Amino acid sequence: MVVFKLSTSSHAVCRYELRGEDFSVVSKFYADPTGWKRKYDHVCAMDEEYKALQSPSCTADVPMPIAAKKEFQCALVTEHTKGKTLYSYVKVEDGLYGRLIDVAELLRKAP
Repeated sequence: MVVFKLSTSSHAVCRYELRGEDFSVVSKFYADPTGWKRKYDHVCAMDEEYKALQSPSCTADVPMPIAAKKEFQCALVTEHTKGKTLYSYVKVEDGLYGRLIDVAELLRKAP
C-alpha cells in the first residue's frame, strides 16, 4: 500500500493506493482539523458527511462512502474518484472562488 497525504484540506486527508489494484481509497480524519474551524462535534460532522455521500449525485462524480469509524480519529473512508479537485478549478478560474462563497452564503442562510 502507498499512502499520499493531501495538503489542501480542512482536515488531515490521506489517499491509500492499493498495490496491484486499480483502486484507491481516501480517508478524511475529522478529529484532526487543519482549517480555521477546530471546535465542533467531530463525530456528528463525520456522520453527516457519510449520510450526504450515500445520496447519489447526477451532476458530479461523488465518491461513495465505504466506512466511518469514530475510534480512528473520526475517519471517513470513501472510494477515490479520479479527476481534478475543486481546489484546482478555484486556482485557475478567475472569480470562481467569489461565486462559490456567494453560493455558500445563500445556502447557509436558507431555512
